[in-house]
Amino acid sequence: MVFLSADLAIARQRGVDRDAGVLGGEGAARRAYDERYMAACSIYLDEETPAERADLVIEHDDPAHPRIKN
Repeated sequence: MVFLSADLAIARQRGVDRDAGVLGGEGAARRAYDERYMAACSIYLDEETPAERADLVIEHDDPAHPRIKN
């Protein structure tokens, strides 16, 4: 299993930038990410600990320069 790891603030901003148009603008996208998507993400990370279970963890803060984490 491969896990792409990204700082949560970076992941949130990527989502807002990507989805603002379909979620009703930047403010609505920020609310959706703060209240729903990132909350669900935090629950998943806490309960499933995917980085600990993965065979390979790739740091993906900068998609142009991914790095394998040790």
